[in-house]
Amino acid sequence: MALATKDGTASPIQHVVVLMLENHSFDQMLGVYQSVYKDLDGIDPAAPPRTNADLSGNPIPQAPTTARSVSPDPLHELAHVLRQIEADSFVPGSHTRMHRICRVIRAAVTAGWSWLRPSRPEVKAMAVREYRGAFVADYAESYKDKPSLNLHEIMGYYERGKLPALHALADHFTICDHWFSSVPGPTWANRFFVHTGTSLGIVRMPDHGSDIMNYDLYDQTTIYDRLNEKGIPWRIYSHDVPQSLALSHQWRKENKRRYRKMDQFEQDVVGPEQDFPAYVFIEPQYLEPDPNDDHPPYDIFAAQELIARVYNAIRANESLWNRTLLVVTYDEHGGFYDHISPPEAVTPDKFGNEYNFTRLGVRVPALLVSPWVKAGVFQETLDHTSLLRYLSDQWDLGPLTSRVKEANSFSAAITEKRPRTDTPPSIPFQPPAAPVQALQAPGPKKTDVRNENQQALKDLAQHLSNMAAKKRGHARVRMMQVDGSIPDTEVAAAQVDDFLDAD
Repeated sequence: MALATKDGTASPIQHVVVLMLENHSFDQMLGVYQSVYKDLDGIDPAAPPRTNADLSGNPIPQAPTTARSVSPDPLHELAHVLRQIEADSFVPGSHTRMHRICRVIRAAVTAGWSWLRPSRPEVKAMAVREYRGAFVADYAESYKDKPSLNLHEIMGYYERGKLPALHALADHFTICDHWFSSVPGPTWANRFFVHTGTSLGIVRMPDHGSDIMNYDLYDQTTIYDRLNEKGIPWRIYSHDVPQSLALSHQWRKENKRRYRKMDQFEQDVVGPEQDFPAYVFIEPQYLEPDPNDDHPPYDIFAAQELIARVYNAIRANESLWNRTLLVVTYDEHGGFYDHISPPEAVTPDKFGNEYNFTRLGVRVPALLVSPWVKAGVFQETLDHTSLLRYLSDQWDLGPLTSRVKEANSFSAAITEKRPRTDTPPSIPFQPPAAPVQALQAPGPKKTDVRNENQQALKDLAQHLSNMAAKKRGHARVRMMQVDGSIPDTEVAAAQVDDFLDAD
């Protein structure tokens, strides 16, 4: 299906593939590329290292790391992120009358101050102190009971080439060095923003099965609804429990049918280019036994292998490659240091019961990979809704929320007049010969949950299974639950399969 932009002109991009990973910051993963591109806002090799203070005031500098895992997992709920970025405390209700009054008063005070403004030297002396962040202090405070805590990993960054797939793509394609997470909070809220442009006022992760029972309230319009309206084909490929199934519109029969396992992706990409969906979203494996989502405390090389797998599959089909844009990004920073203070943001809608959504989250790694982009840096301020803005402009879908309407698109990064012929035919990647011993989970595998996202996804799978059970029996899943030799995570994946199969 050939697609045109909203102005009717033919677009060189007929397919957009998004791979969203988990919980790493830009400085940590791609900041080293300032040594390659001087205009990239990363880690300056000629400057003294930036620091964060620990709880005793000792400076912990940015420094190279070779760590394949970080444990315990740095915290990244709203309260922790606001502390890390030295922002105001929890601020609900951005659309209340009092909030609007306060904004008017603040504007009046600012205007009145202008005629009393001191001379330039005095202004310089009164300037707000340089942003540093409190990432290390938050990590130390969160795990006070762990004397062996390695604070240096919060400030660590990977030297060029140490992340074999991500850095191979960064060497040849476009680095977005001002792509921020949409919310200064955890995984689910940010993933809701990439699918819908809002999280309906909710920031926290669900922390109990009863929380999941309320997730049918997430009934906002999604990018997939808009694609359906235009007759534009899309598909979500996943490994175990797709987080996107927390959105109730995805429970509709026509949407459930568009979910496929990741193995199917590699079969689909070898077919005719015109048969491949126009929009594809890839969800990594979140659960044991082999998660590759890059969420601590798991081995970063698992995610590198997934990045290489996705790129190599697309790149092997020349006709598909020449019409595709692959976007590789991360949902949020996971508590790791980044030196840029997140900017202000447009509130997406009227919902603000848990946060006012007037500030973006921490900067995350993001790459645009296509024969239609150059090797270099794109410096526009972006967040996850910039993807929705690009898709909306590309296919005349209309903005989903106010945040999407005001977001910058990355369309200006697609600059090549013809597809490049100098892109790598594949990313050679040899996974580690053996797993890192430190990553082996203690105790029975079937009860292993090592981060909050895994628990939330298992609860989601149970909720979906309960809904499906109302339509038809699920003896296979019930037997698996009773059989203690079968891991909980395998049960969760089976529950999702049964839900997607149920009419």
